[in-house]
Amino acid sequence: MNDCIAARGKLKNIAIEAKRNGLGGVEFLEGIPGSVGGALRMNAGAMGGATFNVIESVRFMDHTGKIQDAAAPACRWNIAAVRS
Repeated sequence: MNDCIAARGKLKNIAIEAKRNGLGGVEFLEGIPGSVGGALRMNAGAMGGATFNVIESVRFMDHTGKIQDAAAPACRWNIAAVRS
């Protein structure tokens, strides 16, 4: 799939649109308040689902302003760092 979702996208809206379009696997997002950007930052999850279990890649701007693409497995997240 080559769908692109903006970081500002609300998780509930994404879950609803996915269902409308016959896409499964992101139902867990519906009950999480917040946006895609936040979900990516902390690998948000609920009901046995997690953000990095359903995404394929992310596009982001690095600290130098360069646009980068990374496969989901290459993205490192650390929930402890988010909480500190």
